[in-house]
Amino acid sequence: MGENDVQALIVATARKAGWSVTIFSTDRRERKQRRAIPDLYMTHEGQQRQVWIECKDTGKMARPDQQAFIDRVNASGGEAYCCDSLDSALHTILGR
Repeated sequence: MGENDVQALIVATARKAGWSVTIFSTDRRERKQRRAIPDLYMTHEGQQRQVWIECKDTGKMARPDQQAFIDRVNASGGEAYCCDSLDSALHTILGR
């Protein structure tokens, strides 16, 4: 499944589950200036969580600069993940 399809499924599912989702990957010109920033920033007041998600094609991994961002967020007590499928995202945001 392609990255755009994975992202669309994650966004739709997250919003149905009460997450507020900010999409950072919509404008490709601006995206070049923020290459390492994950595609999605999500918050859930009820769960008191803030999560960054980098969306990838099925089977693909984060680039080194993206992984470094994810590692920095996680090392500072935040949550950041690379998801290549709806299943991996559901596990991340819903604990399934």
